[in-house]
Amino acid sequence: MAAALACTCFAGSAFSQNAPTTGPIQAPTGLPGPAPQQQPETWLTRPTLTGDWGGLRTRLLSEGFDFRAGYVNEYAYNFSGGTGIGGDFAQQFAFGADIDLGKTIGLSGGAFHITFNAREGRSTSADFIGNKLAVQEVYGAGENFRLSEFSYAQDLADKKLNVKVGFYPMGNDFATTPILCSFRMSDFARILNPCRTTAAGPITRRPNGVAVYGPTSRMTSTRRSGFMTSTRATPIMTMA
Repeated sequence: MAAALACTCFAGSAFSQNAPTTGPIQAPTGLPGPAPQQQPETWLTRPTLTGDWGGLRTRLLSEGFDFRAGYVNEYAYNFSGGTGIGGDFAQQFAFGADIDLGKTIGLSGGAFHITFNAREGRSTSADFIGNKLAVQEVYGAGENFRLSEFSYAQDLADKKLNVKVGFYPMGNDFATTPILCSFRMSDFARILNPCRTTAAGPITRRPNGVAVYGPTSRMTSTRRSGFMTSTRATPIMTMA
């Protein structure tokens, strides 16, 4: 009511030179209304779970340091068949950083990636099903804390060629598709590794699969086509 009264009084004094009217005075159009109230940001509405850290995260990103972390937990239960009735719980916590070397040391097109992850739990496939392709993607390759990526990537030839070397899972670059991002069987989620960090946006990187040493090169001819090759030292893998 106070806001409406103030507006009416302002309008009356501003248009005092106009001819008198017999009808009610109309407030002029085009005046700015009250500013919309900004809703406080919560962990449900902000783009990241931990927020901006009081502006520190944005400042670090502008200086070339992009920190990330993720947690996945999976419970699988076998109701019938297999080797027994029951279920197991498995979990994975991963954290790391992507460092833009162009912003940090002036090396244009260079990037450094490092990721650690810790896996704990047991496998429902091994304990109750007996199948080869584990139904929990975060189980396997050692239930321990380990380095899962340590790599350096460099753009060349006006970003038409990217060369990457280091220690990282094959699925970080090869055979990726967002279609299978919600599947949790190791055959889909670990080998195809669909959830990954790209230049297009902050897609969660899952350090699935086994990290190995090797170079990767990617050549882009157009916006929609390209060529990629890699030479990797492939270890013997177990799917349990």
